[in-house]
Amino acid sequence: MYEQFLFGGRAMTSVDQDGRMILPAFVTGVLDRRGSARTICFGVHERDSCLHAYDESYHRALFAEIERRRISDEAAGRTAADHHSRLRRVFGFVEQASVADDGGIVLPPLLRRKAMIKRAALVVGVGGSFEIWSPRVARDAADPLVRELADLRGQAAAPDDGMLAA
Repeated sequence: MYEQFLFGGRAMTSVDQDGRMILPAFVTGVLDRRGSARTICFGVHERDSCLHAYDESYHRALFAEIERRRISDEAAGRTAADHHSRLRRVFGFVEQASVADDGGIVLPPLLRRKAMIKRAALVVGVGGSFEIWSPRVARDAADPLVRELADLRGQAAAPDDGMLAA
């Protein structure tokens, strides 16, 4: 079902001291169209210092991707260690949160700290899922496109560590 409605767009949003933020319309609209239970799964991104977020309909796609990579690794003669590490990251190091009627959600404290999200968050759609970045971390990301997305000048006034987005 997730393949029919994909997350696309980016937005800056405020995060309060308890980790509550309002998901942007490009996220809540997809959740509504998917008929999702309005539960978001949060995990750590495989490569970047951000959160990987998705609704429950995306779980099967994640498992299929991990299996594809396991088969590829086995064919290349690699050990199962990478496979088991991926399984733990994707399914063991994940937390869920419910989306309120107003689009509000509370970021899990441990994952929020891991992604260094404080008073603002950059939400980026990446197809079947979306990423949640600390704007400060995104401004220093290895990917130049992420750095550019973090510079949403004039599009938000969400503070980040005492700085206002210009």
